[in-house]
Amino acid sequence: MFKRPKVAITSDYLEKSEYSAFPHFILRENYLEAVYKSGGEPFLLNYFLNPDDIFKEFDAILIPGGNFDISPEFYGEAVKSDTVSLNSKRTDFESKLLKNVMNSKMPVLGICGGEQLINVLYSGTLIQHIPDEIENCLEHEQKTPKNEPSHEVKVVEGTKLHQITGKTSFMVNSTHHQAVKNVGQNIIASSYAPDGVIESIEHTSHPFMIGVEWHPEYLTTDEDKKIFDHFIQEAEKYGKTRKNS
Repeated sequence: MFKRPKVAITSDYLEKSEYSAFPHFILRENYLEAVYKSGGEPFLLNYFLNPDDIFKEFDAILIPGGNFDISPEFYGEAVKSDTVSLNSKRTDFESKLLKNVMNSKMPVLGICGGEQLINVLYSGTLIQHIPDEIENCLEHEQKTPKNEPSHEVKVVEGTKLHQITGKTSFMVNSTHHQAVKNVGQNIIASSYAPDGVIESIEHTSHPFMIGVEWHPEYLTTDEDKKIFDHFIQEAEKYGKTRKNS
């Protein structure tokens, strides 16, 4: 039925909002559009689904960002900042989902909170609020529109991100108040902001497990498009092996 690689995208979960006073799932359209423009077939996930079934049926997973934080309990800390806001139902579901694919070659792209979750599940830690821990930090929660670049990132040469983009630096948007602090096991930082904040990570032995702190789904730059293009290419490769196994 679907000829394109099938990409599972987790939804955000809200107990209530201006849209509804009752619990609901929600996600910005541009996550799906970016996947589709690069050749993938996007599917929104809900938390009633079984993570085992998702692993069997899809070719890649995208963990998007959201207006919430991962509980510091996941990395052995207490809450240190009153800016920390949790979404336990979403984090629990995404954690189970990612744990299912950690020992596979299924491509994973984590964006913003998705990047942070990848790091935490590999025993890494997070900066709970950048201004509290980074002196003279950049404005990582940009006040300009999110579809405009905000600051530069320096890419580590030899990383997958460097291979994908072909660049040692490029501009990104920025809308986060937390970041990776200590990288997890088999995880490396692949780019940094000028203030030293880690802007992207990747798994050293996985074909495509990449996390970025910015939001490439806005397709603000050519580099954003290249990330999605490569993600879908890897999904197509994995899909062929999955169907033949």
